[in-house]
Amino acid sequence: MGPALKNTDYTVIFPAAQQLNALMTDIMIQGAYGKSPAVFIVEDGIWQMYLPTNFLANTEAIGYANALDPNFLPQYQQKATKLTRSLDQLIIRKQEVKSLNQSTFTAFFNELTQAVIRFFSLYTLTEFFYFGKLEEELHKWATHNTSHQALQTMDELLNNKYKGRAPGHIKTISHFLRETGKIRLLLRDKVNKLWMGDSIFADVGKSFQKITGRNDFSELTIEETKQILKGQSVPSAIHRKKLLAVVQENGIWQFVSEDKARNIIKKVRGKKHTSNLIKGQTASPGCITGVAKVFSLAQQLHDFSNFKQGDILVSSTTGPEFMAAIQRAGAIVTDEGGLMSHAAIISRELGKPCIVGTKLGTQTIKDGDLVEVDADKGIVRVVQ
Repeated sequence: MGPALKNTDYTVIFPAAQQLNALMTDIMIQGAYGKSPAVFIVEDGIWQMYLPTNFLANTEAIGYANALDPNFLPQYQQKATKLTRSLDQLIIRKQEVKSLNQSTFTAFFNELTQAVIRFFSLYTLTEFFYFGKLEEELHKWATHNTSHQALQTMDELLNNKYKGRAPGHIKTISHFLRETGKIRLLLRDKVNKLWMGDSIFADVGKSFQKITGRNDFSELTIEETKQILKGQSVPSAIHRKKLLAVVQENGIWQFVSEDKARNIIKKVRGKKHTSNLIKGQTASPGCITGVAKVFSLAQQLHDFSNFKQGDILVSSTTGPEFMAAIQRAGAIVTDEGGLMSHAAIISRELGKPCIVGTKLGTQTIKDGDLVEVDADKGIVRVVQ
C-alpha cells in the first residue's frame, strides 16, 4: 500500500530540478520542511516538490507575520551573516576534500550537512510561496492609490525610490521584501558554490566512493551515510535516482520506491497538461514571439553560449547565474516565483516581458519551439 496521502489537491512548488536528490531532500527536510506535508519525488533523475494547495495559505500567513514583526528581520539578518561566514569557510576548504580519510571524512561530512541544513532553515523563508500575501497587499495598494502602473510603483517601493506617500505597513512590507531579497541572493550564491557543478558536494561524493567503494552517495540519507561510515550494512540506494517518493506518515519521513512511489506520484501530479496554452502571473508587461530556449533543470550550471539575442528564456527559476541569458532574452518565462522573484525584478529593470509562476512552462514548452509570450495577459502560447 505505502504511505497514505491526504485526500487533497497538490500544487507543484519546484517543478524540475537536477542535482537535488535523496541526500539533498533529507537535508531540506531537516532544515525546513520537517513539519510540513510536503511530498518530494524523483523520476528519471528529475526532482520535484509538491505541497497541498490549501497549505499555501499557511506559508503566506507566516511570511506576512514575519514582515510585520519588528524583531524578525534584524534577527534574520544576523543569522544570515553568521551563516555566510560558515559557508565561506567551507567553500575555501574544497581542496582538502580529496585527501580526506575515513575519520576526517566523517567530521567534514557532518560539518557540511549541518551547514546546509542551517542554510535551508533560513533560505526557505525567502521562497515565493511565503510572499504571496505580501505581494498581493503591495499590488492592491499600488493599483488603487497611485497614478503609475502598479508594477512600476512596486519596483519604486522595493528600490526605495518611491516619492509619494505610502502608509506605514506598505513601507514595512517593502523594506522587508527588499532586505530579504538581498539575503536570498547572497545565500544562493554561497550554496551554489557548495553543490552546483564541480562543487564540494561532488568532491565529497568522490571521496565517499574512494573510502567505501560505493557509488550511491547522493541517494543516501544522512543517517544511512553515517551508518556506512561506521561499518554497518546499508542496502544500495542507487535505484532512488530512477524513482523515489519521500513523504511523511505519522511523523516519520519515508523514502519509498517502485510501486509505492508510482502510486504517490500519480496522486500528487493529477491530470497531465495537454494544452499549448500556459498561464502565469504577469511580472513585466509586453508581447513578443521568439524561439524558446528551455533550461528545465534548476540547480545545474548552464551553458548559454548558444542563447541568441531575442530568444525566449524558459526556466524553472532564475538567479544571478542566468544573467548572461537574461541580457539577450526577448522575454522570460519561469515555472516558479512571484512578483518579487529574481526573474520578475530583473525583467522590469530591463523592460523585458516576463511571466512567472507558470508551474508547467518547462514541461510543456520544448527547446526550439516558436512561442508567443503575451505578458500583458499572463499567457504563453506554443505556435509551432
